[in-house]
Amino acid sequence: MSSPAFNPDKHIPHLPGKERPVSEHNQSFNSPSTHRRGSISVVGTRKAQRRYSLQIPSSKLANILYARELARRYPAITTVSVHPGVVRTGLVENLGWANRWFIYTATIVQTMTLEEGTYNQLWAATTSKDRLETGQFYLPVGVPSNSDLNTTAQDGTLAGQLWEWMDKALEGY
Repeated sequence: MSSPAFNPDKHIPHLPGKERPVSEHNQSFNSPSTHRRGSISVVGTRKAQRRYSLQIPSSKLANILYARELARRYPAITTVSVHPGVVRTGLVENLGWANRWFIYTATIVQTMTLEEGTYNQLWAATTSKDRLETGQFYLPVGVPSNSDLNTTAQDGTLAGQLWEWMDKALEGY
């Protein structure tokens, strides 16, 4: 049974001159390590996270869980989540000075340029399929890192609940 949340025949484009069967596609989700502070409640709620500081971690946790569940449900499609690295963007500029100071201090030796922030995503999208493990989380560049995920990000039951919740949320589309 195909899920309305993801149907490989419908959702994976076939580019002219680049035709390849569904089983040869690499699907990657951008999932920075902020997932560690995230939480997801999918049981009977549509209530949005009110605190901005929890929205991004929760969305990144959802990326990881959704990629793992996609890999479980559709093993013929190589599906991974990737961490872009700590990229210098304007995202932090609108935070208060104390939050900016904390983030800059905590990440100063890890930051990279916008260009460098694309490397892991590009690697996942273009590397040969035999170098990828479906369902894996990769740190830059191409470092398998499921062992670095917290227990929530490895929760198969929560991943299944998220998938089912997405099915219901997207039913009308």
